[in-house]
Amino acid sequence: DDDDVDDASSEVPDNNDKTPEDCDGDVDSISIEIDTSSSTIYRVCETWDFTFSPKHEERLELLLLQETVMAKRYFVAFDYACGKENLEQYLKFIGVTKKLAKKEYDALSAHAKDSLFLPTTVQVQWIKDMEGLEQTFEEFYTFVANDGENSGNVVQVGFDAEWRVPAIACSVVQLALFDQVFVIDSIRAQNDDEYKALLDRLLSLVFTHERFIVLAFSFANDFIHLVPLCPSLGVSYKLSKEFVRVRDLQLELKCILKNGGKKLPSLAKACVFAFGKSLNKAEQCSNWERRPLRREQLVYAAIDSWCLLGIASYMDTATT
Repeated sequence: DDDDVDDASSEVPDNNDKTPEDCDGDVDSISIEIDTSSSTIYRVCETWDFTFSPKHEERLELLLLQETVMAKRYFVAFDYACGKENLEQYLKFIGVTKKLAKKEYDALSAHAKDSLFLPTTVQVQWIKDMEGLEQTFEEFYTFVANDGENSGNVVQVGFDAEWRVPAIACSVVQLALFDQVFVIDSIRAQNDDEYKALLDRLLSLVFTHERFIVLAFSFANDFIHLVPLCPSLGVSYKLSKEFVRVRDLQLELKCILKNGGKKLPSLAKACVFAFGKSLNKAEQCSNWERRPLRREQLVYAAIDSWCLLGIASYMDTATT
């Protein structure tokens, strides 16, 4: 809302170094000291399959927001706080405004002109209701139904997911073909059993049918956030301990680049390797629970999954 814009300068005021204990209202009730990074806490909780209580979730959100502001990532901070009264109150108190956030976002966008863009020939579909999800299921089931006519032809599907920390279940699921990307609203599955059941069927089909090969990047991380939406995948994994129809391109690229140590290549680096252009990650930590998504979020989500098709193709060529 433009009414939130004030005449703040391009720098955060001096009260930026104050803690939530200095604030009034809801923020005071969830104050914490920054002695452990939010990412560390979050990773540990992921590993333990930990479910956050509302109180713990609020505290972790505030810790993440504080770290983001301290890193001067004002756009991410403002977007992350959107719709959360206690977080918005904290930003208002320390002087992080919409005007300041927009200034940073404009600067990020200016640097992104040479980044990878989605070709105009690729259609992006936002799937938000049963009708759209049914059409998406039919689109993928067609490949299975026509299996006899195209035996031996494997369909590659780029997969990615987005979520808003500290939520465990992903907020958006992306399935990409060469000419179209389906960006699926998975938040609806949390409150709509019929929608969740169909999403489960769709994901199970794509991940387990022999007609498909799923292309992913750091799949083990995405899988944690996928299982709450698709319990059958969790069961399949517990039985087999692997998905034979998933190619984790991050692990493959590490072998090709012969990276020493434990450090894994980023998706941005993979895009430079395959396309000669980096990936604009400005939207990576944006608010994926926002509805509707901003156009920039939708495009980012589509590129994140679609680029995997090009990366896989380039890697296959480079290794033959």
